[in-house]
Amino acid sequence: MKKIITIKVHVDTDHPARQEWLEERHFIESEINEALCLIRGNYKKHSGISHSGATTFTLSVNHTIQEKNK
Repeated sequence: MKKIITIKVHVDTDHPARQEWLEERHFIESEINEALCLIRGNYKKHSGISHSGATTFTLSVNHTIQEKNK
């Protein structure tokens, strides 16, 4: 079975955690990685917020494709 999913990630670069972003250039990358880790697995509809509070994310399953046996 294949699932077509949509992941929406919003990083608020004006968040107070922005100071960390200025000091460590990988802030946005780490925020996105955290969101991906939180949703990784069975890929069900899910939404949440990162530990810093700067990132919100949603995951929705748009379509499930049943593969034919070969």
